[in-house]
Amino acid sequence: MKEKPFIHCFRTYNCCYFYDFNTNAIVRIPESVYVHLQHLEKGTANISECDADVNEILNRLTEQGFLSSHHWCKIEHPASRLLENYLEGSVQSLTLQVTQQCNLKCEYCPYSGGFYNRQHNNRKMSFEIAKKAIDFYFLHSFDIPDAQIGFYGGEPLLEIELIKKAVSYAKEVFGEKKVNFNMTTNATLLNMDIADFLVQNDFNITISLDGPRNIHNKNRIFANSNKGTFDLIMENIALIREKYPFFDKKISFNAVIDLKQNVSCTNEFFLNYDTVKGLNVNGTFINPVNRKEILDFDPELNAISNYEVFKVFLYACDSDLFSEYKPTLYESEIASIKQAMCERYIGVEGYEDIISPGGQCLPGIQRFFVTADGKFFPCERVDETSEELCIGDLQQGINIDNAIKILNVADVTSRQCIECWCYKMCYQCISKAQEDGRINAEARLKWCQQTRAGVEGTIKDYIILKKYGCKFEEA
Repeated sequence: MKEKPFIHCFRTYNCCYFYDFNTNAIVRIPESVYVHLQHLEKGTANISECDADVNEILNRLTEQGFLSSHHWCKIEHPASRLLENYLEGSVQSLTLQVTQQCNLKCEYCPYSGGFYNRQHNNRKMSFEIAKKAIDFYFLHSFDIPDAQIGFYGGEPLLEIELIKKAVSYAKEVFGEKKVNFNMTTNATLLNMDIADFLVQNDFNITISLDGPRNIHNKNRIFANSNKGTFDLIMENIALIREKYPFFDKKISFNAVIDLKQNVSCTNEFFLNYDTVKGLNVNGTFINPVNRKEILDFDPELNAISNYEVFKVFLYACDSDLFSEYKPTLYESEIASIKQAMCERYIGVEGYEDIISPGGQCLPGIQRFFVTADGKFFPCERVDETSEELCIGDLQQGINIDNAIKILNVADVTSRQCIECWCYKMCYQCISKAQEDGRINAEARLKWCQQTRAGVEGTIKDYIILKKYGCKFEEA
């Protein structure tokens, strides 16, 4: 070894490792080698300062292709030159923002007034815009076997008549091609007429439900009365499940995890409460991006949340022994570790000179979001007032320059990214690089420390879970 290796050293409770950037591999090493490599990584030791045994191991690792000092020289997503072609025929899903109104005022909602550049208003989508958006999607999805159309708000059921027209029109346009419909709703406006329509059109429904009454009603309240919505939602779900028991597989829940509440109660609720028992649930944390105030939490309740994750890990390692801990709210924890660790490419065939970070989607491909006034965005997470984050509109079509700029968002922090050990495993998307409607280096960089800590934690969790029997291929 003649140069400083591009690695990151870390340890679990009793073992030492390094993550090798160039090969994307995780390598276990003896304590003596770990100490030396850690000094090299921090720049507090000379390359030649090691004893014979350590040097022998380092030489062997180098011969195997590890410990290279190679850095790439350019940031460019491999799909940059093909994105325009992908957008011609491979747009996977369309999301229609049918309204920006909502009958609730949830404390943590990005449109609640607590976030910059986002708030509920009276805008709603016309049928003409919905038709044009569906036509555009039809023309740009011919390579996709099944069409996917989602309805989003605000609260989409405020515009149920528009949704009915849009569904009918989409079926007419796509003809023999299957169209899968989905919707995210707060379920307060659900009634049997709407349920009949949803069932007849085979909708997948995601209902926003945060847990038992005392937790759900803390944040999810009616805009006109400040009263909680739990009882009405439970009544509506119970009626639907009674009439359409087979529709259960089409219903799932999104529970926003507020670390000011006891999340163990939420987990027990989804496991045992009759109205929701057996249905799928996904837990998501409150969005911290572009908040006007810093998001705080109770350390004790955060510890309870971590314990719930620990129980999911126990179940993943031995589902028979720990059957009472069957995962619900945090089930996605195992899936996210699998995606990050098991599906990464590991190889020593050669090192790239041009590279792109993880975390960034292909704008307009995975999620093609059309606002109430017909503008295109990569998803619903970004600032809808931004011209720079807008990737087109129904009049002008795709703005390919903006789409490619979003795809290569890491270019604004290229100097820092070139030296970052977790660049390949970075999960920062465009939503964390926006400030006042612009792609901003400072906005992106302020999430870096948290991201690096998160990636290291994921690697450690993967190692421990594998050691104790978690079968990720079955997750």
